[in-house]
Amino acid sequence: MHARRYLYKAEKHQPMAGRGLDLIAGLYKAEADAEADVEKLVTTAIEAGEPLSNDDHVGLLLKARRHHRELTSRGLIAQLDAWRKQVIRLEGSALAGALTHMDRLWPRLVMFLEDARIPLDNGHSERQIRGPVLGRVNFQGNRSDDGAWVTAGHYSLVRSAINLGLNPEEWMNEAVRRAIATPGAVWLPTDHLEMLRERGEAPVLSRRGAPGTRISNPVGSVRAKPGVTPPG
Repeated sequence: MHARRYLYKAEKHQPMAGRGLDLIAGLYKAEADAEADVEKLVTTAIEAGEPLSNDDHVGLLLKARRHHRELTSRGLIAQLDAWRKQVIRLEGSALAGALTHMDRLWPRLVMFLEDARIPLDNGHSERQIRGPVLGRVNFQGNRSDDGAWVTAGHYSLVRSAINLGLNPEEWMNEAVRRAIATPGAVWLPTDHLEMLRERGEAPVLSRRGAPGTRISNPVGSVRAKPGVTPPG
């Protein structure tokens, strides 16, 4: 995501960066196509009265990712690799800086090709910590390391509940009730999900899948219009 962001900034002054952006847009389109394939299967299953389990949903997403990454993404990465190596870099230019950044991260940028569990970018993870980062001034009120640890743990648990498709308030209420009934009892989001599964009330995940499988789509499958700054 950051590699793309630096190229986007460089394109304003060096249009040749547009080639790299076009290739990256193709990578995002491949991910979106994988999501679309899974959404069709999920919709069909629901209409047939046989909704898929979370595990089945994730399995379909990983399979679709593998297919589209081999079909499309691997070739685009090869073109992007060749392009970044042949571009003439003017020392001190925004494009040179963007390509140097890409060079440094390249082995990690292409890891997603070998493991379908790895998302194309880390946009989802960054969005998860946006709230705590924006609120860090308020966290000075913790007044102690223990207080800070409690706050961090609370954020982590709430976000885990949300990622599992749970209502965090309902999970917390259940956790509190169990702690009151049995002092020291621990009730994690995963425990709550298992209880709902046993009752046949497990939530159905959205099209973006389960934790660790979400796909960020900062620009979608098309280039941004001139004069419009895409998010991320």
